[in-house]
Amino acid sequence: MLFDTSKFLIEQIDIKNNFIVKYCKNVKSYVDKFIDIDDKNIFTRYSYDVSVEFVLIKTNSNNKKVICYFPSWGGDFRSPTINMEIAKIASLNEGFDIIVINSPSAGKTSPIPKNLSKGMVKHGSFFDYGKFVADSLKSHLSNYKEVKFFGFSIGARIALATACHIKIDQLHIIDPPGSINMGYLAIIRAFMREARYSEGFLKNSKNKFALEVKKQSDTPLLAFKKFLRTPLAKKVDLLFDQPKVIGASGLEIDLKTVVLSDNVQELIITVPELSELSDYSKIIKSAMKVNDINPQMDLFVNVVIGTSHAVGVGGIPDFCELFN
Repeated sequence: MLFDTSKFLIEQIDIKNNFIVKYCKNVKSYVDKFIDIDDKNIFTRYSYDVSVEFVLIKTNSNNKKVICYFPSWGGDFRSPTINMEIAKIASLNEGFDIIVINSPSAGKTSPIPKNLSKGMVKHGSFFDYGKFVADSLKSHLSNYKEVKFFGFSIGARIALATACHIKIDQLHIIDPPGSINMGYLAIIRAFMREARYSEGFLKNSKNKFALEVKKQSDTPLLAFKKFLRTPLAKKVDLLFDQPKVIGASGLEIDLKTVVLSDNVQELIITVPELSELSDYSKIIKSAMKVNDINPQMDLFVNVVIGTSHAVGVGGIPDFCELFN
């Protein structure tokens, strides 16, 4: 898995009807390198008006296990931040190849088409979009005996939806939005607050490598403000359609769908206590509901106390101490 939850500092454990919720503090660890990406292993798959770009990182020629990583909104495997995440995944998962799927509008992955995004806003489910991603990955995943999905933020929702169409061994989602219904302005305000959290966490970081990388770019808040003014943001409707998609409260729908599909052997949901984009108590309730549907599936919830969604980029995926 991306990080070893057994190493969490457990503060409290709640057990209700054999359902376990762990309240814990994250473990800090550093990564001081990047992962080399071979252009020959970058693929773009097209289906109708949807394109999905991903890269296959071979850590060993004999690997029969793979982790598919779905990064957060705007996540591109070419960026330094995502590359550090990949490096951490590799360091914690010897024997696994890694596939990184660019999020909508990142790299050559297309924006979510309007006909899909309108439906996603209406019913809150990423199921239809997950079908496009699944179709793009199936031929590559057939080469492996063990497949794990990991996703953060909107990447968590895409990983969840993709798992509705592919059999995998483990699905680990970090702070998936969709547990609360948020309007457009509420989403934008939440992003702005999370960007401020990021800046605050950066001031206390002790990871010299990550800090040096961040010096080369704008602060999270400034970068977000600049992006909102770019032609790309307006062209792909990131200012309107995708925030609305994130704000639609359809997480429980997709959780039920993946459980009923019987495609996932183990489901882990990790949620920061202070996230602006989710409500951990509602996620716990949704998880308990779907657990009753299929008690045979292993389902766990970790609540990471004292952290926000912004910390997820550097703290919850635990690739470095960037925001800790």
